[in-house]
Amino acid sequence: MSDRFLWAVALCTAGTWLGFANPVWHLPGLILTLPVILGWTALQVQTPKQAFVRGWVAASTAYAASLYWVSIPIHDFGSLPWIAAIPCPILLGLYIGLYAGLYCLILSWASSRLHWSMLCLLACFLWTSLEYLREVLFTGFPWLGLAQAFAPWPLILQGASWVGAHGISGLLAGFGLCCILGFQRARVWLAAAAAAGLVLSFGLWHLHQAEPKEVIELPTALIQGNIEQTMKWDPAFQQATLDRYLQMSRQTMREHGTRCVIWPETALPFFLQEEAELRSRVQTFCRNEQALVLTGAPGYSLAADGTRVIYHNQAYLLGPAGTVLGKYSKEHLVPFGEYIPFGRYLPFLQTLVQGAGGFEPGKHTDPLTYNNLAIGCLICYETIFSNLVQQRVAQGANILVNLSNDAWFGRSSGARQHLHQAVLRTIEQGRYMLRATNTGISAVIDNNGRIQNHSTWFTPAVIALEKLNTLNRQTFFSRYYVFVRSGFFFLTFCCILLARFYRPGNRQL
Repeated sequence: MSDRFLWAVALCTAGTWLGFANPVWHLPGLILTLPVILGWTALQVQTPKQAFVRGWVAASTAYAASLYWVSIPIHDFGSLPWIAAIPCPILLGLYIGLYAGLYCLILSWASSRLHWSMLCLLACFLWTSLEYLREVLFTGFPWLGLAQAFAPWPLILQGASWVGAHGISGLLAGFGLCCILGFQRARVWLAAAAAAGLVLSFGLWHLHQAEPKEVIELPTALIQGNIEQTMKWDPAFQQATLDRYLQMSRQTMREHGTRCVIWPETALPFFLQEEAELRSRVQTFCRNEQALVLTGAPGYSLAADGTRVIYHNQAYLLGPAGTVLGKYSKEHLVPFGEYIPFGRYLPFLQTLVQGAGGFEPGKHTDPLTYNNLAIGCLICYETIFSNLVQQRVAQGANILVNLSNDAWFGRSSGARQHLHQAVLRTIEQGRYMLRATNTGISAVIDNNGRIQNHSTWFTPAVIALEKLNTLNRQTFFSRYYVFVRSGFFFLTFCCILLARFYRPGNRQL
């Protein structure tokens, strides 16, 4: 490989790392380095095969650097040595990089067959389609989509209410290719500038649109207990954990008149469905304070054949009478974190799962309801999947709640990258999101992706709200989700078909 390409890889890696949330300095605009370098690679090589290899190398290096934090939970909580943990983000980066390699391959193949305008459209549609594929293939891992980088700048992301976050990523990819093609034809830069102006104008307009909110007068507080992960599942600390959540909840009730408290994922490290002293204390708290409690806790059920116990990662909604008004079992589990794929063949990996045991997914995803409140529950990294959040809203959720335990990330950029995914979901669905986490970052995000309040890392914290804003109107993306998603695949296919059968006599870039 040439020195010029090696410099391009270094630039791509640095720009991507700084473009996504990182521990040093987050500069969202630098994420454009990734599609620019990939576009340049696709147009500079001699063959599509070479474009695939070089695109894969460049993107894999960039993604692996941005996913460095993956090694932290694997080492700290999976009991694996650093020599085994460090390769994990590299392997994950190599996997995500395959999609970028395919992007470069198709662009390289089509570059001599399509007019520059059609090639830019292909880049847009193709990148979007590949991000959608990354969301569903092999259980899905839609982390580090281009749009995620711009979560601190929601003005740029408002179009996600129409085309989804993946669609915004596609626009950024098309813009990146325009930047490269502009060196050959100045008019391409004019087209790119016009597109950027349109995106910004729409964002400005959309942010100032008044949504018909329904205000629910239910003073609510997000409780961040900050329980150390190493202590979380120790039975000796169950009482102390519950004491902390009850004490913090009572204090915010006295200070803010709170009537509803939201505790994080598995805030209660015991089975709430069992008759025991700890459950009785939670119920007594609800009755004495006339409080509504939404909390995470492990749960279990019997398999259909009655021969084994199935464990679930659950959210419970308890009413002022202390009774369970509804529960939600996590639908999309974290591979190797909550269950081991092909676990019977990989028994040595069972130590990666902490808690009650290997969880199994739930099947009932209806909102948890209380009077006019319809809560769409998302546990942990379920919030990174646009299709799951879409499902909650389609079933009637008028507010989203994300219960998470981001202690796994340690003091890395993983927690902030996770928060940025939640920002994308609020814009796509036009819903407020309340995000309660164990160690941070807890947050309140409005329906346009603006973070209204958030906590700090690794400290007990409370975010108190005087009222809840709910919405029932669906965004264009939410209402026509299937058509929008399918439309990008169809348009990608049409562009490829055009390139296959239309061959101009000379290069049309």
